[in-house]
Amino acid sequence: MKTFLLLALAVMPMVSMAAEKDPVAEGNLRKAIRSAGGQRLNTLKAPTMWMERGTYHGMDEGTPFVAQYATYWPRRWYRQLVEGKFAIGFAGEQVSVFRAGRNEGPQITGSSRESALHHNRVAWAQLLYPLLESEYSLATIPGVEVAGKATIGIKAVHESGSEVRLFFDQRTFLLTKTEAKVVANEMGGKLVKSETFFSDHKRFGGTKLPGKYRILYDGKLIVESERVAIKSHATIDPAWFGVEGPARVR
Repeated sequence: MKTFLLLALAVMPMVSMAAEKDPVAEGNLRKAIRSAGGQRLNTLKAPTMWMERGTYHGMDEGTPFVAQYATYWPRRWYRQLVEGKFAIGFAGEQVSVFRAGRNEGPQITGSSRESALHHNRVAWAQLLYPLLESEYSLATIPGVEVAGKATIGIKAVHESGSEVRLFFDQRTFLLTKTEAKVVANEMGGKLVKSETFFSDHKRFGGTKLPGKYRILYDGKLIVESERVAIKSHATIDPAWFGVEGPARVR
């Protein structure tokens, strides 16, 4: 998932007026969901573990990293752990930064919390199914060329104002690119255009998801990563998200 951007914790949603759902955009989104596995994509709504490895280019020549993620969509729970660096957890609108090796830590408030939530919404959007929820409005936008191929574009606007643009291969309807506006610490805290390019789509269980991605800020490479493994219906301690209670769907 495109989640390593949370290192900055400074992403701010661009204020945007949500439009009524566009039937063409919604139809194209449903085609993209079918290409990604259709109903099998629903398995990722259950407690799921993700693993990635890659390189962070934001502050230096390139720092290798290994990251673990846990997600549980029905409860809007999410956790990101970058080994040896930091961990952050989401439980609905609650955001916590965890101490190294522990499942507790201070909650983020104010603009930093809103920034982190925006990041999380952008990450969830890549799984497509959250965009069918009532808090999102969809609109058709012009496609762009990605790796020499034409795409179909969709703009998704969350009721909070968070906006992400998604581009799908015109032939396969697989996700090839997303765009969002972010404030980048790596570039002096200025507002930049964040672009994520997806490639090497492969089967993970019954789903077909990008195996690799690259994140650019105003054209500068920030992160490149490879998805190593996904395990759905995983047994996850709710404390890992900073909450109490059962994590498994009953």
